[in-house]
Amino acid sequence: MTKQNTSNEQVPEVLIYGMITGDMAAKVAEQIKFYESFADQINVRVNSPGGSIYDGLAIYNCLKNCSVPVDVYIDGIAASMGAYIAFAGRKIYISKYGRMMLHEGNTPQGGTATELRENADMLEGCNKDLMDITMKRTGLAEAEVKAKFFNGQDNWYTAVQAKKIKLVDDVYDLEGIEVAEAASHTEVYAMVALWNDQPKSLNTINMSNKMTPEALAELGLNASASDTEINAALINRNTLLSQKLKAQEEAGKKKEVGELLASALTAGKITAEFKAELESQYGTNPEGLGKILTKMPAFSSVSEAVNTQNTNRGGDGSYKPEAVALMKEGWDALDKSGRLKQLKQTDETAYLALYKQKFGYEPNGKPKPAFVDRDIANRK
Repeated sequence: MTKQNTSNEQVPEVLIYGMITGDMAAKVAEQIKFYESFADQINVRVNSPGGSIYDGLAIYNCLKNCSVPVDVYIDGIAASMGAYIAFAGRKIYISKYGRMMLHEGNTPQGGTATELRENADMLEGCNKDLMDITMKRTGLAEAEVKAKFFNGQDNWYTAVQAKKIKLVDDVYDLEGIEVAEAASHTEVYAMVALWNDQPKSLNTINMSNKMTPEALAELGLNASASDTEINAALINRNTLLSQKLKAQEEAGKKKEVGELLASALTAGKITAEFKAELESQYGTNPEGLGKILTKMPAFSSVSEAVNTQNTNRGGDGSYKPEAVALMKEGWDALDKSGRLKQLKQTDETAYLALYKQKFGYEPNGKPKPAFVDRDIANRK
């Protein structure tokens, strides 16, 4: 049974997309600490080829020690340190097109014989930590974990395979989005290639030795292709796939925005004119629009607003005759003719009533988004 990707839109999300670095760790920690101050749950979405072990362990500990439950969604690749970070989740879900890869830690560092021995000792310690994390996740004994995952190889798993051996809890479906199934090395390494600042760095994983003749043929290459040619073809293919996915995702979001606005219009929360304004502002942001519409009261006519305000004011409660006449023309007409200031000067209470009737809130009471931008580290 697969889990649909239908997480509550009110649950804040933290993205771990890209290489695991010190900057990534700092950004994730800041977001987690911010969200746990008010949220009941946090979702973390992973799409990473791995990176620094120490920075990855910092992220793992941050997620594991969070005061609210953290669920992890693997949207693409959770490879190397990216996989061990995912193990911090209370529940772990993977896209049916996702991949996981586990292996021993490694280091590109050189140096003297003494330095190499010191690095080897440090790496042994890191591997023990990673093995311990894997043992806790899978429930396997140390010997089994070492044989399966710390065997000197890159151990790749599809979504179904990952669930079968308890690396994840369930598989979710990218509903409404068509994605070419990544069944070969081609798709996997295409995604990895996109994250490398310099494609030639992929030579270190012997791409030409790992890719089958069929995978090379998919790229329009043959067995004699160099790593440089393979890298270029992978990056080009992945760019095209990414553009296609982005266009499909945007189309899906625009459709969702349209449905939300149509429902709000039917429910009397917005006018047709205000619908166009919201569509322009939230064209591909259904989550943000949904939060605004949830807090927006039902629309009422000018006469209803006037009667309500009259009742609330007590006594005869009527607005000044001049203000009532202006209100009946409507906000947009007054705004176009530059007479909103006249209404405010004539009867400020009438002006406030018309403002609220137009926008659904007081001038200083505009609803604020429930969550800040994901890139909290760059907020000012």
